[in-house]
Amino acid sequence: AGMMHQQQCAAAGAAGTGNNGFYDIEPVPRSVLSAFPFQVGGHSSLLAHDGRIFKPLNHRELSIYQHLHDTRPGFARFTCAWFGCTTLRASELPAAATCTLRWSKQQPTTPEESAQKAAALTQVPTEVLRSEEAKIPYLLIQDLTTPFGRPSIMDLKLGVRQHLDDAAPEKKASQECKCRNSTSASLGFRLCGMLVYNRVVRKYQFTDKYVGRRAKKEDLHGFFTRFFHNGEGVRYDLVQLFLAKLRQLYDNMVASYRYRMYSASVLLLYDGETSLPEVDVRIVDFAHTYIIEGNEVSDDGVLMGLKNVITVLETVHPPPLLPPLSAAIATDTAAIPPTVATV
Repeated sequence: AGMMHQQQCAAAGAAGTGNNGFYDIEPVPRSVLSAFPFQVGGHSSLLAHDGRIFKPLNHRELSIYQHLHDTRPGFARFTCAWFGCTTLRASELPAAATCTLRWSKQQPTTPEESAQKAAALTQVPTEVLRSEEAKIPYLLIQDLTTPFGRPSIMDLKLGVRQHLDDAAPEKKASQECKCRNSTSASLGFRLCGMLVYNRVVRKYQFTDKYVGRRAKKEDLHGFFTRFFHNGEGVRYDLVQLFLAKLRQLYDNMVASYRYRMYSASVLLLYDGETSLPEVDVRIVDFAHTYIIEGNEVSDDGVLMGLKNVITVLETVHPPPLLPPLSAAIATDTAAIPPTVATV
């Protein structure tokens, strides 16, 4: 059993070699239903239209959005706005809905494979989704990239655990290995991916989840610094803005936290194209979230992770200024003892 567990752990760690290159990503017209071009993490393919994201419906996630917006308004403002649900016929889906993003490690999907994936996510039988007239249910949530011309995005997966209570043994073992072999276990968060716009080359640099899983504690300062580098320099002016929002989020979660969040992420966003001091921070992905009932104890792994995100981000600041050269020379000269005359 121990050998099998080690093999599962090795397989989880070797799922991908990592991707860290530059890519052209052109924003699509918001009036056209299309694949969401700025998806950094997640397993399901997202669609975008008119400032809204179409995410394959998960009933657990739907219940969390309903609960948040009904009972936790302070916390809810740090999540995506929720616009209800809708359905799309298979014939209405854009061709891009079944293709893969250029930086994705997944293989292109066939319509049959897309139907199988949608069936698993939405609990709609695969044979129903094969029909072009099948109605596929979607959750409608806010497109957080809308205010930004060239959004730079960091996805940080929170918590020391990612699996559900009823997860299959293989899934549980895989998720436990991913946490144990990454910073999730020690810090309560790990890098799940980031897209950073480079103003000089006018392309995006992508860092995927496999790179994030291998990152060590001592690597995180470098990744955070890279996130703020737009090709011309590090946007240190944005760090304090992010810290202020993250501290507000942490305080709101402490005050109204009635959830166990497994595999949720915190997204950091800013506009890589402009120099405007505008940032956004949101919690997303609630498909593995429970509402705590009665006297159940909340999961502190997410709060621990969020606190450590703040701690690492506090290390991102400009290097100390060196004294002017003339002042340094004067100081050194003053330190030289006077010459003693000899006869």
